[in-house]
Amino acid sequence: EIPFESNIQFKIFQIARHYLDIHFVPSLRWEISSSATVDSSTEDEDKAEQDVDLSRIRNEENYQNQIRKGYLLHVVNHILKTRDKVIKNSSQLKQEQEVPDSDLRDQGFTRPKILILVPFKNAALQVAEILLSLLPPSQTEEIVHKDRLYKDFGVEDGDEEEDSIQYKSKPKDWRMMFKGNIEDEFKLPISLLGSSVRLFTNFYRSDIIIASPLGLRTIIGAEGDTGRDYDFLSSIEMVVVEGFDVMSIMQNIDHLRLIFNCLNQLPGKNFEKTKWYSKLDFGRIKNWLLNDNGETGESQGTEVIREELKFFRQTMFFGEFQVGEINQLIKTECLNFYGGVTICPESYSGTIRLVVPKIRQLFYRMPETDTSDTKKKKSPDDLKFEYFRTKIFPQIKDLLLSTIKNYVIVVNNYFDYVRIINFLR
Repeated sequence: EIPFESNIQFKIFQIARHYLDIHFVPSLRWEISSSATVDSSTEDEDKAEQDVDLSRIRNEENYQNQIRKGYLLHVVNHILKTRDKVIKNSSQLKQEQEVPDSDLRDQGFTRPKILILVPFKNAALQVAEILLSLLPPSQTEEIVHKDRLYKDFGVEDGDEEEDSIQYKSKPKDWRMMFKGNIEDEFKLPISLLGSSVRLFTNFYRSDIIIASPLGLRTIIGAEGDTGRDYDFLSSIEMVVVEGFDVMSIMQNIDHLRLIFNCLNQLPGKNFEKTKWYSKLDFGRIKNWLLNDNGETGESQGTEVIREELKFFRQTMFFGEFQVGEINQLIKTECLNFYGGVTICPESYSGTIRLVVPKIRQLFYRMPETDTSDTKKKKSPDDLKFEYFRTKIFPQIKDLLLSTIKNYVIVVNNYFDYVRIINFLR
């Protein structure tokens, strides 16, 4: 029996266990738009029809953990069932028993099946703690490197700021986000063995990878880098992106795009030289990782195969508000053939009407540029900054020198902020 502590946990698990893609944004009520039908028992339907007031509970201390427990229940359920199937088939093969080909194909090119992306170490620590608590007691008789988990992802004695006046003066959502270790470069591969759990194991020996986009980027590298490696992402079956609003606004969203581009790619030639390739049994690789002939799809082209593999991967996005770049990423990457579910606000009327003093708003339209000359072609960000530097800032400068003493410049991402700060200096 699953110990659901809240209706949110139940709803997240109920949707996730049907392997639907999820785009979750808190709202006053749940508005579900889906291309798939979720079957459930009468008892489940009655429970699912209950309204969830997310505006009330989103500021509770355990709000994020309720979300995490919902999708982590599905993660644990998936990883344990797939592992039991592999063990059962291996045992039957050792006893020379016949196994249907459809049941025998139970593995991928590499071992990792679950990828969980979070922005900070404090979130990764909470995810790891909940994950370990959901595993059966027979699985957690020994947890290897547990001390290292709290040493690397926790806060050292004397670094706690919760009792400081400055910390207490911050809003509640700020305290929830920045409580603990907020380092944004980390990797935590987890391996589930017979009766033990190994933390900080090798990527190719892990079942679950918890990481930040920046942490994985240091391993993946860029095109042309020596030593770059992303073959361990070739057989990922489930991706969870928690805190996508933080990743897109406060961090570099290009890291997230790069990770999705590297997911479910056919292993490269360097993989054939590793010991993991020598242990690979192509007779047990799942059909959706191969073409119709039961062979790797090199003849079809890597991009064709990768586009097909998107249909077999479950992707779940969790954030606090809608982000345009994430919506675009979901459109291109969330193509699960089971369908998808979007949980978002029913309506949003905006807040500009609540401003008491009337504000004069001026909208500037950037002129079109000639894109035929590829040598002179600039990115949209470069063009936007150039327009600000040559057209907008001179007007601001004149106002600062005349009547207005203070001026606020608002930008929508961290890289524009860094560029403008360097320009103003």
